[in-house]
Amino acid sequence: MNWLIKNPLTRLIRRGWRNFNLKRRYQGFILGQQVEITNCNFGRFNKVCDRSRLANSKLGDYSYVGTDAKISNAMIGKFCSIGPNVTISMGMHPAKNFTSTHPVFYSLTFPSHNRFATEQGFIEHGTVTIGHDVWIGQGASICDNVTIGTGAIIAAGAIVTADVAPYSIVGGVPAKFIRKRFKTEQIEQLLKSQWWSQSDAFLSKYHREFHDIESFIKKIIPQLNQDQSQ
Repeated sequence: MNWLIKNPLTRLIRRGWRNFNLKRRYQGFILGQQVEITNCNFGRFNKVCDRSRLANSKLGDYSYVGTDAKISNAMIGKFCSIGPNVTISMGMHPAKNFTSTHPVFYSLTFPSHNRFATEQGFIEHGTVTIGHDVWIGQGASICDNVTIGTGAIIAAGAIVTADVAPYSIVGGVPAKFIRKRFKTEQIEQLLKSQWWSQSDAFLSKYHREFHDIESFIKKIIPQLNQDQSQ
């Protein structure tokens, strides 16, 4: 039986069958080649590009993942754009108090023919929470236990080690705040509007207003406020 599990052809068939069922289960789901998905949930009209690997994660409506991305233990909102070679929540090593950072001293899950640990001595995996309409640039890395606010932009190649505020732009190693995308009052109105929860018909009708923040604030916000008050 072990040879069946390790056989490349068997793995390919199982992956193909699993991905086939995902396409049937989720509306408008697009899957690239050689994608690996384990224990994930999706919304509508998601896309996962070639060779990406997702585990224990959730993607909201319309969010997509570029090529060669690695995502684990992440809750990702709607309309998120995740670029190629992005890494999200790939595990942690102890940096304080532990004499050694090697997992054979504290991990029961690390694959090894020999280990010294007899109990799990360190939490190796955290979670990442990503809001709606977040853009993560190519090659960025998001560390475990980080929250990225709605509307944020993560610059290409950034390593994010701390929480990112909504509608802010960060970049660098480690990532630092660069600027807000909009004025504070505009950000407050956008967050309150929760436009990402509107119907497809609504978003289609007003799609041109998404091209300009001033037009959005002027035309869509009053409409959403009116709808919420009814």
